[in-house]
Amino acid sequence: MIQRRVQQNFQRGFHTYNDTAYMQKHIAAKLARLFAQTAKTPHFKNALEIGCGTGFLTQELVPNLSVDHWTMNDLVTDSQAHIAPMLGTHQWDFLAGAIETQHLPHSYDLITSASVFQWVNNTKTLLAKLSDNLTSGGWMIISSFGTQHFQELQSLTSKPQTMQYLDPSDWRTVLPDNLTPHHISQDIQTAKFSTVRKLLMHLRNTGVNANAQHHWSRQKLADFEQAYARRFSDPDGNICLTYAPVYVIAQKQ
Repeated sequence: MIQRRVQQNFQRGFHTYNDTAYMQKHIAAKLARLFAQTAKTPHFKNALEIGCGTGFLTQELVPNLSVDHWTMNDLVTDSQAHIAPMLGTHQWDFLAGAIETQHLPHSYDLITSASVFQWVNNTKTLLAKLSDNLTSGGWMIISSFGTQHFQELQSLTSKPQTMQYLDPSDWRTVLPDNLTPHHISQDIQTAKFSTVRKLLMHLRNTGVNANAQHHWSRQKLADFEQAYARRFSDPDGNICLTYAPVYVIAQKQ
């Protein structure tokens, strides 16, 4: 059920995502930068990107890596046409749907994903599956979110009950034994909005509110906005929302 809601929300927000998801764009750029600093491998035979979306991570990696063949994956089929210009003349294919249920057509020496793993049902199980498809010496680079992510929403009525938020220490326990972590870190960043309503529109336009409360009455919405503004405004009156990205770079033994 959650995957269906996620797909519907990201489908709805797909065409506004690029202009709205500035935090996710920043996170993808940092993940690519950390990978370049950590791994000096210049060439990969097969690479998989999970949840490529509108291509924030794609456009960071494709021009800067030598990859013989890309496999791109996303829940939203519109992603395929959107990222095609970024891949240019590269050899690539597209897998539509949840990565947990996909048969992976290749063995990969690079598996990448930015701002996706919080949506999966069982992170440890998926990592084990991906590790089975990772070649010896291959790299897995992931960004997701820790338990402080959207902490303001978690403390109010929009608490995302089923999200897989993992802190750096959690990642060390869910990584398969044959994956050696070379880098695990976390940022805490604050997005600011002029009103709570604009914050909610930000969530809607980026498709990330699949677990948010829906069908609010006018009064419940007004109560929520008032409570949020009272508790989570900075001294200048800005409405704050916490992003807590976690970066994981690991290599198969």
